[in-house]
Amino acid sequence: MYLTYNEIKKVHIEHTSKCNLLCPQCARVVDGTVNPNLVLNELKLADYKKIFTSNFANQIDRVYWCGNYGDSIASGSWIECAYWLRYSGVKSMQLYTNGSARTPDWWRGLAKIFNRDYDYVYFSIDGLEDTNHLYRVNSNFKTIMKNAKAFINAGGNARWDYLIFDHNEHQIEETYNLAKEMGFKQIVFKNTSRFVGNNEFLNSISRDDEQ
Repeated sequence: MYLTYNEIKKVHIEHTSKCNLLCPQCARVVDGTVNPNLVLNELKLADYKKIFTSNFANQIDRVYWCGNYGDSIASGSWIECAYWLRYSGVKSMQLYTNGSARTPDWWRGLAKIFNRDYDYVYFSIDGLEDTNHLYRVNSNFKTIMKNAKAFINAGGNARWDYLIFDHNEHQIEETYNLAKEMGFKQIVFKNTSRFVGNNEFLNSISRDDEQ
C-alpha cells in the first residue's frame, strides 16, 4: 500500500554517496575500499527547493538523513541545504553521522541550525578510543569527541548510537558514563548481526588486540 502525496509526513534523504569512512559490510565498501561502481555525488540546494515546495514542506513532521551509501557531513553542499530546510516549514530534522569530519566551529554552527526540541544529531560511535575505529574504519575518536562536545555545548541535542560487538561489549558501562558526562540526551546500545560467523573479521580484531 502506498501513501498519497498528502499523506507523506516523514522523508528520508540520501544526500550523498561520499563518506570519510570505510566500514566493513557497509554497502559502499568492497574489499576494504570504495565500491568502484559507486558514483560519488551529492544533492544541491536547487534539488531541495524543487522537492520541498512550500505546501509539501509544511506537511512534513520529520526529515532525516541516514545514509546508506554516504555521510551527509562529507558533502560540501549539505549544510546550506539543512539551513534552508530548517526554515522551509519542516517541523523537525535528524542527522545520523559518524561525526569524525569537520571542525568544532562547523559543529557549533550546526547547533544553531538544529535548534528546536526535536532537531537531533545521532552520533554513531561504536566504542571508545581503542575500539571505535575497528568497525568505523578511518574514524578518529578524539575528533568525534571534540565535535560532539562542541555541538552539545552550543545547545544541540545529541544521541549516542552504539553498535555492540564482542570487541566493545566490555565498554558499555564506561561509555554510558562518558555520554552522560558530556551531555548526550540519550545513548542507545544496539545489538547487531554484523560479522556473526565472519571468522576473517573476528580474527583480524584478535590480531589487532594482540599488537
